[in-house]
Amino acid sequence: MAIIRTVCGDIAPQELGFTSFHEHTIFDQTKLRDILENSLPEMKEGAVLYNTAKDILKEQVRRKLKRYPKVPKRDLDGVMNGFFLPEGHPGLKLSNLDYYVNELEEFKKVGGQSLCDCSMIPTIDSYQAMKELSEKTGVHIVTTAGFYTRPSLPEEIKNGTDEFVMETYRDYALKGDRYGTRPGILKAAIASLEEGGKVAKEELKCVRAGSTVAKELGMPFIIHTAFPIRKEHLAFVADMMLNEVGVDPSRVEFCHIDDLSLAFDPAAHICRDGYDIEFAKILLDRGFNIGLDTWSVTMDNDEIWAYAKAARKAMLRELDQMGVASQILFGHDFTSRTAGTQNGRPGYTQWPTTLQQMVADGELSEDFLRQAAVDNPARILSIEE
Repeated sequence: MAIIRTVCGDIAPQELGFTSFHEHTIFDQTKLRDILENSLPEMKEGAVLYNTAKDILKEQVRRKLKRYPKVPKRDLDGVMNGFFLPEGHPGLKLSNLDYYVNELEEFKKVGGQSLCDCSMIPTIDSYQAMKELSEKTGVHIVTTAGFYTRPSLPEEIKNGTDEFVMETYRDYALKGDRYGTRPGILKAAIASLEEGGKVAKEELKCVRAGSTVAKELGMPFIIHTAFPIRKEHLAFVADMMLNEVGVDPSRVEFCHIDDLSLAFDPAAHICRDGYDIEFAKILLDRGFNIGLDTWSVTMDNDEIWAYAKAARKAMLRELDQMGVASQILFGHDFTSRTAGTQNGRPGYTQWPTTLQQMVADGELSEDFLRQAAVDNPARILSIEE
């Protein structure tokens, strides 16, 4: 019998409904910001470790010669500084639980029924707060267990054998948190490069171990991606999983492909509309699912937000025409209160309302939205018990 594992217990796949596949709810944002800030030096170093960044320089020249519209500058340090509401903000008077209850009530108004909280183990103490949030709102929450980028990995994982890391994943999957609440997804990351421009061996170890255990247990597996990862690295990791691990690619999602594809990635070979479709095609052609799931990342600046939304819409139109709706998943990667409706931003509602309006305007097929928001999450999250 197929089930989907939520923080409040198992449900049938047909109960999942309209789903945002990559979000964050109640977790320690201070820990997350520390992890991301510790990762920034590696991101900057990784930009030049790969081919001495010649591809980046070449792309910037090409964009100027093509006279493409100016790309607003996204300042990573500014994004980090925008993690917390300013002093005196009314949202600060609310507990985490009350704040996120309000946000999920807005999500429900646009049809939202379920979401996947993809927070990493180091940022959450237990799943109990998410359980209370789910109970108060009626929104199903599927949680994640696994590891993030190299700077955040525990030393025992960095230095451990493949067998040790696999056993750690099994413990997460089978035992859950200290209350016995089990995750419905396993996770790893590729976002760091080492000498020679290759994906960091510690991250590859987690991908191999995590995807092997996910295959063994019949669970879905997701992979966080971020610059300075290039197309060659995506292809390498995808082929490694297919040929070495033998994964079913239809149960694996590569997250944040929209963020890699947009013009903010200095190595992306963009079209005039500001995106590079080849990142997606590398994975889609191999049968993997892709996450267009960083709709919150550009909310810190109105100019960046508008540019990114237009580029995403253009990319969606092309993906719809390609007939790949069965491999697409959506999310916001909601990582702090600053992205919420209580801070004048769309919260968990931006991609649902944008896609719903595109369908109403004839820019996107209704079938595309249904598959990406309903059918695909139910299929990928289903576990045979």
